[in-house]
Amino acid sequence: MAITIKDILSLDGFEHAILLAGEKKMDNEVRKATLMEVPDIFPFLEEKSFILTTLYPIRSDKEALDELIPRLLQSDATGLCIKVGRYIDKIPETMIQQAKELNFPLVELHGSDNLSSLAMDILSISLDEHINQISFLNSVHYQLMKLFLKGHDIDSLVNEFSRLIQAPVLLLDSTYNVLATSPTLEESKMDIHTETPYHGNSLISIEIDGNNYLPNDLLVHPIEASERIFGYLILLQPENNNKNLMMVVEEASLLLATAFYKNYAVAEKERNFQDSFVRDLLQGSNISQMDALHTAKLYGWEMEFPQILLVLKVYSSDSSLVRSTYEELLTQRTIQKIISRKLFTDPNKIMLTFLDDSLVIFVNAAFIEDSKEKMKEIGQLILEILSPSYDAGIGISSPVLDTKSIPEAYGEAQTSLRIGRKLETSSFVSHIEDNLIYSVLKEIKNQSILENFVDNVLGEVIQHDKEHNGQLLETLYVLIQTGFNLKEAAVKLFIHYNTLRYRVNRLKDLGIDIRNELRIADVTVAYHIYLWIEASKRSED
Repeated sequence: MAITIKDILSLDGFEHAILLAGEKKMDNEVRKATLMEVPDIFPFLEEKSFILTTLYPIRSDKEALDELIPRLLQSDATGLCIKVGRYIDKIPETMIQQAKELNFPLVELHGSDNLSSLAMDILSISLDEHINQISFLNSVHYQLMKLFLKGHDIDSLVNEFSRLIQAPVLLLDSTYNVLATSPTLEESKMDIHTETPYHGNSLISIEIDGNNYLPNDLLVHPIEASERIFGYLILLQPENNNKNLMMVVEEASLLLATAFYKNYAVAEKERNFQDSFVRDLLQGSNISQMDALHTAKLYGWEMEFPQILLVLKVYSSDSSLVRSTYEELLTQRTIQKIISRKLFTDPNKIMLTFLDDSLVIFVNAAFIEDSKEKMKEIGQLILEILSPSYDAGIGISSPVLDTKSIPEAYGEAQTSLRIGRKLETSSFVSHIEDNLIYSVLKEIKNQSILENFVDNVLGEVIQHDKEHNGQLLETLYVLIQTGFNLKEAAVKLFIHYNTLRYRVNRLKDLGIDIRNELRIADVTVAYHIYLWIEASKRSED
């Protein structure tokens, strides 16, 4: 506990002291007792100092007397004790009035007590308190370190820490989910509220069994190691001025960070082996279905068929931000939680891996009715936690029934992702079955046939847009979407109807007459082939 003015006035040397002002500030912390032996004490004054003086240095200086208390308060002094009877008969009324108005502790002392002795008494209890702090810190360090070295889990460390400090404790992960609590909170219903939904530190408030704990009611300390925040250690209704508590919280946080990092390092190594296995599946390595199911079980993945693959890609020029986002999604199992809640399935039936600057998600599609719409709904739920920060896209495959078809499903998910990126300017979910024509196009092995067809139908438009940074291809896409309804297309393009008519005439000059029904059929097919070819390329615009 911090030493306060109340503690000082309980010392024997202050038994006849009179408190003249500052009754409401008896809990002011005192870090040092300072004797005022020179007129200008302020350059040497440390914060939270309790000043002892006879006023001898300034007894004849009215201006200095009038300024003393305001300047002490400004210097963050904690209180003033004036001994009368030797150099001054009484404390000036002006000073008493100032102390009352400023609610600044002012103490009057009589008798033969030596101020130096009183300062030593204050120093003595301060030293005792410091020794107690060190002793308490060492005790906490010893008890927690003993558990840590014996390999106890994070739950055990949290429980022991709560017992040592005799206070309720929570441990949250980096996305504010409850990881562990002290025993007194195990059966409690909790809701964690933060200012930011996903990234970054924020003010935390907690509702426990109907009781609200606001940020000022909590002591929150990050669990951090190697510039990575693993979570937050939280104490309910702590004594904010308790330096002992602050020190042991830092000590506990350090050990918890070590435990987290140890677990993270082990999990990272296991994940490397797991990811290697999953990459083999995606790349079509010669693994029998029986071996694949057995190996998946070793990694805690209950792999069943049919499987649907989703490819999630975050679009940002900040590669470190993208990677940290993927890391957080992987380590916190955020996506598994979303999918398992939506499908009422075990999270272990869902697998994630990082590959080619994107996340690949395997979902067990057994017992799912209308899997296409369900997967698109899941995609939108995933985007909701990412879209506030940056654009992201999700491509979804059709279901596959065996391990040999996994590379094909992966290709479908990648293709649908690239097509979605071509068509959309913000976050999107794209399913391979949204455009059935692609299932036909993928069967055509001779790509030159498709490329020649696109060139014959759209070649002049594509060339025009490249040379003039034009928007005719975009206009053509919206016309196809709206069934070549000019009014509807103008609204969707956010342009005037006359502007659209100008573009339609320009398209006609380039060989595309939307009034010719047969030509419209060719244009629609050619445009989808164009998207397919662009999406199938390794690099994206």
